[in-house]
Amino acid sequence: MLQVCWLTLLLPHGAAALRVSAEALAQFEGYSMQRELAFAQSAALKASELLQRPEGSVHAARELLSQMIGSDERGRWLWHVDAQAVVVSLMGEEDPVLGLVHSPSDGETIVGTAGGGAFALEANGVRSCAAGGASMRATVLHLPAEEQWSPRLDAFIEHLENTGTGMPVEVRTKGGHSCCEGLREVVLSRADFHLAPPAAFIPQQPTPSAAVLGAFGLILEESGGSLSDAYGEPIDILRLVDEAKSADGEEKASSSALRHGILAGPDVMVPYICRAIKASFPANEMDGSLLMPPSFFEGSLRQQFDASAFALPIEFVADYDDASQPETSHDVDDDLA
Repeated sequence: MLQVCWLTLLLPHGAAALRVSAEALAQFEGYSMQRELAFAQSAALKASELLQRPEGSVHAARELLSQMIGSDERGRWLWHVDAQAVVVSLMGEEDPVLGLVHSPSDGETIVGTAGGGAFALEANGVRSCAAGGASMRATVLHLPAEEQWSPRLDAFIEHLENTGTGMPVEVRTKGGHSCCEGLREVVLSRADFHLAPPAAFIPQQPTPSAAVLGAFGLILEESGGSLSDAYGEPIDILRLVDEAKSADGEEKASSSALRHGILAGPDVMVPYICRAIKASFPANEMDGSLLMPPSFFEGSLRQQFDASAFALPIEFVADYDDASQPETSHDVDDDLA
């Protein structure tokens, strides 16, 4: 209810007061946040039309969205455009409350609202989104493109087959240049998991903006999945927004968005995937940091520890050998305060 009240206050001020046609409104009749969805869909379709024109370009589509959405003085409407996707998301006070992803190539639109579910609007109708469930015979992974392949990915697959899900692994590699591709495959049940490993291991990957992470994070949550970093930790979307906000309202890709990688998939399987990721992409090798469990700082050890004695940065992560325990991370300043 608080989100609804807050959005009601937003309507007269942001994004051209959400002016939408009756036809656009009718498309989302019965949906949660009908007017906001209609506005986001209208903006995405107009940008998509520019992308498909012979003289069209990503730059022109971005300029259009800057005019339509960038006027939001509260900075809560976020957007992203690349050659394969147009994304619009709306932030609440702390978390995304709306996400819309449109594909210019096939005209398909994926939408989600907080508490209202996630749906794919296709040419032949509307269907609910369900994260994962791509195959009954194998775990389907969407991984980086072949030219970005690393032996660590082979180790990850082997670990997953031997000690992870207990099922064969089917690999589908990235085919385009959009940061949305793998996330979209999971939401539409064409892949069980999408993994973008930490940038320290595979640096040449498309970096998703806060708009993309916000939209897909919400859509995945509403479809029985989750979006996290590669080690299972939540992604701080608001921090990425603050890092990457530009003057024209577009959400640029933050340099820190892929520092710990990205993982998307059904909630129930995340601990098994994270265990294989931890074994193949050790967090302590990302940037030469020293890895220590939080339990190291219990009792007298905490009092005796001197951070200045270590030349390396220190990162604290829980032990993934116990799949029932979620990973936690702490800032050294907080732990030693």
